[in-house]
Amino acid sequence: MRCLVLLLLKAVMPNYYQDFYAGVNPETVYSIESSGKPNAYNPVSNARGLGQITPIALKDYNQMNPSDNYNSQQLYDPQINQKIAYWTLTQRIPSMLQAYKKAVTPENVLWAYHDGIGNVQRGYKSEAVKEYIKKYFKRSNSGLRESAGNKK
Repeated sequence: MRCLVLLLLKAVMPNYYQDFYAGVNPETVYSIESSGKPNAYNPVSNARGLGQITPIALKDYNQMNPSDNYNSQQLYDPQINQKIAYWTLTQRIPSMLQAYKKAVTPENVLWAYHDGIGNVQRGYKSEAVKEYIKKYFKRSNSGLRESAGNKK
């Protein structure tokens, strides 16, 4: 039954299916990455915007989506930033994980988003990414409890 539901979901709502498949809530990622601030900037990594898109992630997106061809200043536009972050979380990282024969799990997607696919491939998990993943699940689970509590 579950397989049938997933097949129908994939056919009818492919974007939602990708979210479900990767298991990562982009809104939670944005809250961790930038505290919800569209003008957030990290001078160490040159990451910008809500999803803290790095220059290498922008280059990757532009190569895979040549009709868009965004520049680094456009990453401060929340819609553009979210579009790139969403693509990275739900399409690019899962496809790279599959190519490297790694499981497409929320933890691996978050690990790759934070530390890069190379570290996932090598199996190197920094303390920073361990804390990042812990923070994600704490916020994510907190939101689920609040949502469930509000449905009475």
